[in-house]
Amino acid sequence: MAISFELTGHSDVTVDQVFRTIADLRSWDAFVGVVLIGPQRMIATGDRLDVSVRVMGRDIRSGCVVRSVDEPTRTRGGRVDIKSVDGPIESRMIGMATPSGSGCDLSVEVHGIGRGAARMLERPVELIMQRWATHQMRHLLAVAAAQ
Repeated sequence: MAISFELTGHSDVTVDQVFRTIADLRSWDAFVGVVLIGPQRMIATGDRLDVSVRVMGRDIRSGCVVRSVDEPTRTRGGRVDIKSVDGPIESRMIGMATPSGSGCDLSVEVHGIGRGAARMLERPVELIMQRWATHQMRHLLAVAAAQ
């Protein structure tokens, strides 16, 4: 079994405002034992992000690198691609914000696979990360709408 989930959402706020809010780690919220550490500004290609997930009394730590950040334009959506570079779970996250007639549509895809003994923790990690990602999407859309 592997880690795999997708989230979608919609905001009445412009794609630029939503993308800037999501790409700035200072807007993120601490939730369910997941800690995300990175630059205190908008992320950029090449930035390192460290993720710690508390599962069954243990901290699983992974380092990730931002592979690309493509900011949205009036005709094209924005995209962020992040890939793990160390830790027991090999993973990739792709997030997209696409302009729509009434604001913007969001999608996030997360895929991963545990290495070695971490394979046994894939399902609990998936459940925690999906709950965390759902919370973050709601939280970040509320922050963007309040600005």
